Amino acid sequence: MKMFEKLGFAIDKSSHDYHLFCERMSLQAAREFAAVVVEVHPESDEVDLKTLEVDVRGFGSGYGIVWGESRHVPIAFDVWKIVIAASYEVKPDVDVEFILEEELAETLSLVSRVEIISQNHL
Repeated sequence: MKMFEKLGFAIDKSSHDYHLFCERMSLQAAREFAAVVVEVHPESDEVDLKTLEVDVRGFGSGYGIVWGESRHVPIAFDVWKIVIAASYEVKPDVDVEFILEEELAETLSLVSRVEIISQNHL
């Protein structure tokens, strides 16, 4: 709140909006997030990685997964994989690791295997 006062915003600390804002900020600060790095292995070397990446990015929005930076990494003999970062809100009733590793590979027919290679709780 001091930041707003320094910027010249008038704050009425007795108002309902002020208390609602503080409550939302404390709830948001209490939320736990995680960041993962995922390897997506295509079914074969004929798979278009750009199309596969678009399909992967379209997956998981219902679970609150936000996709980040990605790159295409060679494995061997003109076979490539996608390494992509993602973040999500940790919820006790949703197992995002299972969703990423199992459901993503089952849902997309062009995916051979999905592995979480790094995970950090923020």
